[in-house]
Amino acid sequence: MATFNGIITLAMPEASGTSQSGKQWRRRSYVLCYDNSNEQYPKEVLFDVLGDKIDSLNIQQGGEYELEIDFSVREYQGKRYMSANAWKATAKNVPTTPDPQQVAQEESDLPF
Repeated sequence: MATFNGIITLAMPEASGTSQSGKQWRRRSYVLCYDNSNEQYPKEVLFDVLGDKIDSLNIQQGGEYELEIDFSVREYQGKRYMSANAWKATAKNVPTTPDPQQVAQEESDLPF
């Protein structure tokens, strides 16, 4: 387990499906920039949030978070694969996004 503090620079669309055993699954991937002291080569980590944690953690692009991430390695057909899964996210500074209906109403009120 590792703790990272930083800003979510990318929130990818949710993926879902059914496993071979018939279980439903959901996954959403994110990129967290945890050190941008070198602007040309910022340090980032790609991680996933799985299942109902997607809804309960509610991670937003542009938000600043403290994340608890577990790393694991598995073997498949002689190759090794690493995964990073966040299980806890504490919001430090999350930008508020306007309600889409409110934005549409404000745009319709414009005189032109």
